[in-house]
Amino acid sequence: MPTTGCGGIRFTIQDLTPSKNHTPTYTLAAPPPRIACRSVVASSPHRVAFSLSLVAAGLDTYLIFQSLLDFMIPVLAPSIKMWAVYNSILVRHPLKTEMATSATLWFFGDILAQEFEHRDKEAVAVPAAVVLGEKGSGPTEKACYKALEEPRFDLHRAGIQTLYAGAIWGVAGHYWYHFLDKQALKYAAAGTIGFVAVKLGLEIALLHPIALLAFFVVVGLLGGESFAEIGKQLRRDYVSTLMLEVCLWTPLDLANFLFVPVRHQLLVVNTACLFESIMLSYIKANGLFMTKHLDDHRDQEGDKKKKL
Repeated sequence: MPTTGCGGIRFTIQDLTPSKNHTPTYTLAAPPPRIACRSVVASSPHRVAFSLSLVAAGLDTYLIFQSLLDFMIPVLAPSIKMWAVYNSILVRHPLKTEMATSATLWFFGDILAQEFEHRDKEAVAVPAAVVLGEKGSGPTEKACYKALEEPRFDLHRAGIQTLYAGAIWGVAGHYWYHFLDKQALKYAAAGTIGFVAVKLGLEIALLHPIALLAFFVVVGLLGGESFAEIGKQLRRDYVSTLMLEVCLWTPLDLANFLFVPVRHQLLVVNTACLFESIMLSYIKANGLFMTKHLDDHRDQEGDKKKKL
């Protein structure tokens, strides 16, 4: 009895010879499972190869991931333990822990800023000496050579930054983020877009302007600057530095408010402040566009002319 099939389904033709009293009949029957599997394998070997390649790729990915875990777990174990210890201390002594964290990060931030400043001044002063055959005669070169003759790191300056960060910023930041959370809850539910928007708005409108003003004034006074000198730097650098701060902090603040618990928000901010302290320390010592030394030189020249 002849048969034919399509897609694994067979048609059994019982009679191919029609007559007046008899018509051909067709029976539709599914093939046995083994025959169907053989049919698929025979008709589409590329599908089988593709499936096997997917399995192999998945196995390779698993083995790679397992190898990374085997490597990273011993490496990360000390950090995980330190994080657990930090959390336990933070729970018992939140204010003191945040003050110490702020002071430590800002200290290292200022040290890094001084290193970058020294390299910049070397890059300007040394080529000038090679070209001129002497210590450069311009105001920039003079200022650079004066700085190069001093110690590479000014621990007094780093101490001032550390004192400001620990005694003022650490305390203010501790109370600010708890205050910010309570105020935002008055207007929106926690975790909503409105909640984050309120916190971000207060951060931009209040914290950044006040904190930056306090930084310039307090660090300036602790460093022995007069109110006239502080006012001069504020007029020169305050607005442009504030705009730069808002641009840099807004994305971080959004992520911080969305994903980080309140008790860890200051830690996230302080970690970012390690980089911000480099920027602020650099600006405080040199001006936003490295103009402070030039302004000081012009002031000295002006004083000499007045005396003459």
